[in-house]
Amino acid sequence: MVEKVIQEMGLPLLFTVLLLYYAIKLMVFQDVESIRPKGRAPVQDKKGYGREAGILVLIFAAISLVASFCMLIHPFLGISLILLGFILVAMQFRRLEEKYSGDRK
Repeated sequence: MVEKVIQEMGLPLLFTVLLLYYAIKLMVFQDVESIRPKGRAPVQDKKGYGREAGILVLIFAAISLVASFCMLIHPFLGISLILLGFILVAMQFRRLEEKYSGDRK
């Protein structure tokens, strides 16, 4: 039983820990260069960008955590939840890029 739980939830939980690391890196240390591509325009307000990007990463970490528990019910449900969360967070990151760097790609 425990082996099945670890097998089903292992990768999403590892992904959640990685997302929490980046959320702390963004919110506490304002290290926005760690998530932005090198060729992009510089951010005008690093503190505001770091705070908002950190919150988005925290939201995605919560979605990943919920998805890991949903994978116990049905794997397709967990994968669908991760994909939906990824699409929503990607749209918000696009809005965030437009707001703080004026990048309209």
